[in-house]
Parts: sequence; structure tokens; C-alpha cells
Amino acid sequence: MRRRRRRRPQIRIMLVTLAAVFAVILVIVAGFRIRQVEVEGNEEYTPQQIVSALIDTPAMRNSLLFAWRYHTAREEPKTPYLKSVQAKLRAPGKVRIIVAEKKVAAGILYTGTYYYFDTSGYVLKASGQMEEDVPMIYGMTIDEPVINQKLPAVNAAQLSTMLSVAALVGESPVIVDSITFDENNNISLASGGLKVDLGQNEYLEEKISYLSYVYDEVRGKKGTLIMSSFTGKNDDIVFASDEPETSAPAQTESTSAEETAAQPGQEQAGQAQTTPAQTGADTPESDAPAEEENKEVVGVEGFQVFDSSGTLRNDARVIGGQVLDANGNPIDGCYLNEAGHVIDAYMNEIDPQTGWPVGY
Repeated sequence: MRRRRRRRPQIRIMLVTLAAVFAVILVIVAGFRIRQVEVEGNEEYTPQQIVSALIDTPAMRNSLLFAWRYHTAREEPKTPYLKSVQAKLRAPGKVRIIVAEKKVAAGILYTGTYYYFDTSGYVLKASGQMEEDVPMIYGMTIDEPVINQKLPAVNAAQLSTMLSVAALVGESPVIVDSITFDENNNISLASGGLKVDLGQNEYLEEKISYLSYVYDEVRGKKGTLIMSSFTGKNDDIVFASDEPETSAPAQTESTSAEETAAQPGQEQAGQAQTTPAQTGADTPESDAPAEEENKEVVGVEGFQVFDSSGTLRNDARVIGGQVLDANGNPIDGCYLNEAGHVIDAYMNEIDPQTGWPVGY
């Protein structure tokens, strides 16, 4: 009888303890269920996209567990387009999510679609339109890109170089329209009418750093800043102007890095050089549109080409064996090859029947 009496209080204590634990669990599960979410730091992606990706399991719907998981800023594989995710508990049913989005570093055209990626090479988004203020990549062969996966470049070394250049440019004040690789993997940048010849994948950080230093002096000018042999120590660069009245030494003689910082700022008089196709031998330029009125357009109208000043034109068309703009004037630096394709100033080959680069 005594043993039974002793067991009863122990059983009661166990039952009370279990009931208390159950009550605590019930409060945690029901009382800390996420009912309201605030998202900060997002620009490109909507709060709904971010919340649905992060709060995707019953455990993550608990505000205590969610706030504990993201109590410090961290990367999250479920949101590869975000640089970091952090959460703060604002109330039992309310959390605040602070995110840092990955920034677009450059874009590339593939089968009519523009794919934009970050400095790690991960494709962030796709669009049918070319975005402004985003450098475009030319001369690099890729397979079909997939959003939230790394850009599938055929040449891994070329991809690494391109990402390095895009990252360096993104951290500099230089406004770059395009980054181009030629058949020998020489790298060039285009910024309006200015072309920058970086040469091979050597001393890129030094080259971009010095370009940032002289950029205010050369921006808006037409010509080529030749930095292919620049190392940051040899101090030899050349600025070859496209302006016809520029003095010969400025086009042909090497200058020191200290002198070049001042030279590009000198005003270059006159207009950009033109080709015979642009001016004609004896025919005024104003007569060109009249001569082409009766000739049919070959293929599509209004495709994109780069002219000799490095400007991206959106009004190209082929008429009478010439590459003309919307006003019927020849586009400088563009011509037709034997296959009837357009070769622009950056050696891009465009099929006038489709308006797209050959091979895309």
C-alpha cells in the first residue's frame, strides 16, 4: 500500500511536466507562426519571390526558427540571385528579411535573347530587350544559358577573363558599352566613340586602374587608347585619334603615363574620318538617299551594328549592296562579305535576312 501511495505523486508530477512541455510546444508552434513578413533591400526581385523561396517548409514558417537560421547575413542556395539574407524577429508572428541582391555585371545575346549575369557568371535574368548601362559581351561562344546557373561558356579561361574585366569595370567610373574578344583573345572595350585596346589577359587590374585615372580626359573623344603593352611600370600607351586634324605625334608616338593623363584632354578638332563609301567621289552626301529610293531592302530593317566610332546603331539595313542607316546614309565601318553578310566595325558578322549575328 505504501508503494502505491508513493507512485501516485510521481505519476502526477510526470503528467504535469508533460502537460507543461506540451503547452510550451503549442505556444511555440501556434504563437510563433509567421503571419507577416517585411522585405528590405530588394529592387529587381519582388517580396513574393523572395518569401516563397525562403519560407518553403513547415519549420521555416516558424518565426523563431526562421530568425535563428538567418540571424546573421548569409548566402542561401535557394536564392542564388541574392548575395545575402538576414532575418530579424519583430514580433511572435512577424519577421523582417533584409536582402542584398546580386548586381548585373554584363549581358550576352543568345538566339535573340539577352542574358544578364553577375561577376560570378551566374545568369540572373533573361530579356528580349537590351538594357541600358549594361556592358554587352561579344566574341565569346556559349551554349544555351539557364537562369540561376553559371554561364555555359565553351572556353573556361575566356569566361574567367571576361568576368574579371566586367568586375573591374563595374568598380570603376568608366562607362563601358561592350567588352569584345577577337579571334586571338585580345580584349577591347567600347565607350561611346572611344575604343580601348587592352590586349591579352595581362595586367588587367593595372590597365583598368589607369583607364579610370584618365577617363575624364578621354571620354567623348573618337579614337583608340592602345594599352596592350601597358604594365603599370613601363608607362607606354598610345592614343590614336580618329579626328583628322589631330597632330601626327599624338597618333603615332608613345607617351609616358604621366604625360598621357594630360594629353587626352586636349581638344581634337574636326569630325571623325569617313570612308569613300560615305562621301563618294564627286557626289554630294545629300544625294545618296535619292539614289537608293528605287532599290529594295535585302532582309530585315533596323538591325544592330557597331559603326567605326564604336557606337551601337539600331537602324541598319542593306540596300543596293551597302549597309545604310534609316536616312539612307552609309554606316561607316560596315560592309558586305562574299556571303552577303554584314561585317561591322567590330568584325561582328550579321545575317541581314534575320538581323541576328551569324552563329547565334
